[in-house]
Amino acid sequence: MSPKIKYFLLNKFDNDIFDFLQNTHGIFQLIDAKTLVSEVQVLEAIRKTDRYISHNEKIRFPGTVLLMYLAKTNQIDVALKRCGIDENTERGVVIYSNFKDINSLVDMNYIKITEKFLPYDMPEYDFDVFSGMAKVDLTF
Repeated sequence: MSPKIKYFLLNKFDNDIFDFLQNTHGIFQLIDAKTLVSEVQVLEAIRKTDRYISHNEKIRFPGTVLLMYLAKTNQIDVALKRCGIDENTERGVVIYSNFKDINSLVDMNYIKITEKFLPYDMPEYDFDVFSGMAKVDLTF
């Protein structure tokens, strides 16, 4: 999968953004930054998602699996509520495999790419982050 990470500010939010998200190429997921601790957390969720997908070829939306790892739940609706963007999102992280998808969202003025704002690592949160992801592994 080899996705990349960019940081963004959310300019606008409406239902059209979800239509766009369903027509992206590869993995493309917008994540509300309020739920994130560090880049290491995001990178580990990407790694686990990639591994899960390699064993489950029927996954249509890999971004949903990624959200479940970040939200520490196997319930899609809970993961979307905890980590997905909504009208209250100010800034976030986008995980993508095709840069054209990001350019499209920028061109439509949904997001503005910004500088990195998450710390790379927060070891004091390791137990919470990694044990939560392990619970998801056990319940898949």
